[in-house]
Amino acid sequence: MYFWPEYLCVIKNLKTMNVKVEQECFKTLHEFSMDPSFRKGNGKAGVYIWGFSLEETDFTIPSSSKLFFPYYVGKQNKDMYWRTHEHIASLMGGNYSIFNIRNCFHSGTMIGNVLEKYRQASKIAKPKESSPILPSDLYPNLLHFPEGINTLDNFFKSRDIKNELDWMIKHFCITYLIPENTINGDIDALEKIVGNIIGYDKLITRHYKLPKDYHIEIINSPRNIILNDYEDIF
Repeated sequence: MYFWPEYLCVIKNLKTMNVKVEQECFKTLHEFSMDPSFRKGNGKAGVYIWGFSLEETDFTIPSSSKLFFPYYVGKQNKDMYWRTHEHIASLMGGNYSIFNIRNCFHSGTMIGNVLEKYRQASKIAKPKESSPILPSDLYPNLLHFPEGINTLDNFFKSRDIKNELDWMIKHFCITYLIPENTINGDIDALEKIVGNIIGYDKLITRHYKLPKDYHIEIINSPRNIILNDYEDIF
């Protein structure tokens, strides 16, 4: 269902929230290519989920939830298309943590937990000691952490990182959730709900507490689906 062209979600907070959300289907970089409708200024405000298709063929949207590796949940109050551009630039420029995605998938690595463990070790090491050296068995499948300019030389020279970035670009995919009404903190609440449904242990994004008293319903003929866990998103 998640891969149909468009559908509507209704998010209802039993106390304060009743939000309709339109969802754009998954897109790879090929869907964006040379289409002026995606240029800067044409995007809308909302919440987005990006990660990587585990399909064997490059630039192919995942055919099921099992073939999607979630990486990041975020929000944008103006233009999610331009924000996507910024995410790709940051990924290629060393501003995000880089994991070996396929190894993570096969070994069941919880990337959010690995990152938190690394952050704690890095915090202890500052400011005079070196941070943990990657790769390391202590931080499974983590190839790069954006510690600072001191890590960029290895980032640009590492063959493993180069190979992983090449794969990431060919398998990058993203979907957008666009609230009908963006006032009253609807976007903030939606971001936190989606992040918690996926699970922050599976994401590189900041952890947020789950808003209380809500339920999410995807409206799509012939039946409606109440979102209770990650699998329901698809």
